[in-house]
Amino acid sequence: MTQLQLIQHISGFENTRFGKLRSKLKEKNFSLHELVDLTFYSDKEVANKASKILEFILFKFPESYIEDVPYLVEHVAEVKCVGCRKHYAKVLKHLTSPEVSKEVRTAIKEINFEPIIELCFSWLRDPHMIVHVRSSAA
Repeated sequence: MTQLQLIQHISGFENTRFGKLRSKLKEKNFSLHELVDLTFYSDKEVANKASKILEFILFKFPESYIEDVPYLVEHVAEVKCVGCRKHYAKVLKHLTSPEVSKEVRTAIKEINFEPIIELCFSWLRDPHMIVHVRSSAA
């Protein structure tokens, strides 16, 4: 599945079809890198849906995408869409929680989270940041 095909698919996407989409993405070897890149798309609706799909995938199947997590962490600071920030913050909170598998926790230890910690503090200090992002950052 190309990025253009995914954009077309996301545009007409309903929230209840995440499982089918994840299967289709896995089947077509669509990388998480491309989904992360879609969260920066100029159309905020497509970007927000892409970040929601990203959240769903990383909550349900984090082990399948361990090798792509550093790319996601590397680009979190670049997220400008507030709706996308909400999903990224939830993903980061989940990936660093004790509830993820040992395999994921081991891989996460290899990543430099210093910039993410600073970003979370800046989100906490920002009085205009939405509550969901601030609570996940905390």
